[in-house]
Amino acid sequence: MKIGDIVYIFDINHRVYPPKGSDGYSHGSPIYREHFQKRQIVGETTQSWIVAFEGSSPDVRYATKHKKKEPRNGLYTLEQVEEQVWLHNNRYWVEEAMRGADYATVKKIAALLNYKERE
Repeated sequence: MKIGDIVYIFDINHRVYPPKGSDGYSHGSPIYREHFQKRQIVGETTQSWIVAFEGSSPDVRYATKHKKKEPRNGLYTLEQVEEQVWLHNNRYWVEEAMRGADYATVKKIAALLNYKERE
């Protein structure tokens, strides 16, 4: 990462709901992808990235600092956002599909995950 890069932060409070149905009401949970808000790295210190809206200066009052050396510093690339959204939308259904899987399929999945058998 470097100054000028576009990053995304996860904002649990930013909620966008699905469009209203024929009954005039919106049904369902917030759209997960919309929690990821686009920002830009606008500056840096020796230990942190300074992140704010695109084109902002590093000294704006709403800029946030994110530690450079932490693996989960709250900053995501677009590719990482896509991965998180896919996991959120599909993990449960993959687990459900495994519940009905046969022995051979579950053994293959366990091998892929390097699962150690319990006795």
